[in-house]
Amino acid sequence: MRHKFVGLLTIGLLSLAFMSSVPAQDRAGQVANWDFDVYLNDKKVGKHLFTVSEAGGVKHVQSEANFKYKILFIPAYRYEHSAAERWTDNCRNAL
Repeated sequence: MRHKFVGLLTIGLLSLAFMSSVPAQDRAGQVANWDFDVYLNDKKVGKHLFTVSEAGGVKHVQSEANFKYKILFIPAYRYEHSAAERWTDNCRNAL
């Protein structure tokens, strides 16, 4: 059971690391969305959504994740995450 917890945590961290390397659209007023299904082995355990928008030279990044892993219909692990970030000149200045 501990191994599965570590696996889910690793998936979450890797998805965050991957998303930090994906550029958002540079045009002001544009909104970019990334919507990922999250899997552990071949089983879907949740979703991770990123939305990036820009206005006045400031990028706003919204992240929401919801993972749930069940063993024999019993929730063994649940992870929910929501964050809002503000970036100016490629520097995060609010979380």
